[in-house]
Amino acid sequence: MRRFLAASVLAVAAFGMAACNTTSGTEAQSTPSATASPTPSITLVDKKTTCSNFETATMAAGLKMLGAMGEALKTADEKDPAKVEATLLKVVSDLKVGIAEMRQAAEKEAAQAADAELKGHLVTAAAELKKLEDEMAKVSKVSSADDLPNMETPALDAATDKIEELCK
Repeated sequence: MRRFLAASVLAVAAFGMAACNTTSGTEAQSTPSATASPTPSITLVDKKTTCSNFETATMAAGLKMLGAMGEALKTADEKDPAKVEATLLKVVSDLKVGIAEMRQAAEKEAAQAADAELKGHLVTAAAELKKLEDEMAKVSKVSSADDLPNMETPALDAATDKIEELCK
């Protein structure tokens, strides 16, 4: 899905650049300058749109993570340590993807958010999710669900609670 999304974004960007860069045969070709081209401006979006976009993006990631945690719970009665570890390593992999998707959504919406307060909480959530990603990256061996990093932090909880409140 991320590859499809990335490919779509690149295709739209290439199409947009091509549309803006058309010249007739009689126009002079410009020469590249030594200065860097300006950073493209970001169109700020209203709070309602930011909230909707963030909710949509994080809902899909959250469902993946919930499914992964459900798989982790299934290992409670498993007696074969190899099966437990294989299942939990898959869970870790799925959680890493979900956390990364949520962080990326928070970063994207923070960059576009016109509402300063909402933007601040999205930035905080993204930073906390990055810390969680870093913790998940350290996991290489898992013998029980108790070996998984804590998925909740006070700062992440506070940021997401505030985002939820602002998006009502």
